[in-house]
Amino acid sequence: MTLGTPPFNQSIETIKKESLNQLFGEDSYPFMSYEYLHALEKSNSVNTEIGWSPFHLSIHDGDVISGF
Repeated sequence: MTLGTPPFNQSIETIKKESLNQLFGEDSYPFMSYEYLHALEKSNSVNTEIGWSPFHLSIHDGDVISGF
């Protein structure tokens, strides 16, 4: 098996919302949802000026996210 470079995403928008929420599950913490992470980015609550940069690592099995 050959492993490639893991995909790092500098925006949550590069990840499919449905896939990420399915991975997190319905009973996960509210902070572990696509909507929450997206809101942080869009409101500029996370940005390089304050020392927080979005840098999401997602692991895929084909088209399915198997880790985040």
